[in-house]
Amino acid sequence: MDAQQQLIGLMTVAEEHHKAVQTALDGLAAERAVLAKERAALSQLTGSLQKGVTDAAIVAVHESLAGASTVLESATRPVVGSLSNAARATDEATGKLTGAVSAFGWKWALVAGGATAGCILAVLAVTWVTTATMRDRATTLSAEVATLQAQAEDWEKRAGRAKLTTCGEKRRLCVQVDTRQSFEGGYYIIKGY
Repeated sequence: MDAQQQLIGLMTVAEEHHKAVQTALDGLAAERAVLAKERAALSQLTGSLQKGVTDAAIVAVHESLAGASTVLESATRPVVGSLSNAARATDEATGKLTGAVSAFGWKWALVAGGATAGCILAVLAVTWVTTATMRDRATTLSAEVATLQAQAEDWEKRAGRAKLTTCGEKRRLCVQVDTRQSFEGGYYIIKGY
């Protein structure tokens, strides 16, 4: 598997993590919306309870003084029970929401940190592979340059004063030689060219 495929794999994993985080965020938003609806319902219930208490108080005042306390107590007992149950449910939902937000924050930080570290490692791996190839090529080219320099030094020692040119219609490589029979102007074709 080459570095580009590894990088694509890491990017795919990062996208999957991003989708999972987005799904969790969407779930959290839905949970918040449900909690807001419950709070609104609690507010309405509180208003209804206040109205019920007020109505019960008016009824109790109109009734005899002796039965007023009994009527008020019996009217408020279910209302107070419902109100305390609703308050307890709201507190529990708030606690759960706070815990979920806190846990999600740490999980998101871990996922984001892991994805970032993975991307950095992928970039480093690609860079290392690329530079390793370049280093190998530079070593090969350095060896080739050394060979060419050795050949040039050998040519200079053995035939450094030779004059090279091209001869004929085919423009073949020629060297000037010391002979009475020449090809064109004292040049002969070098064997092998």
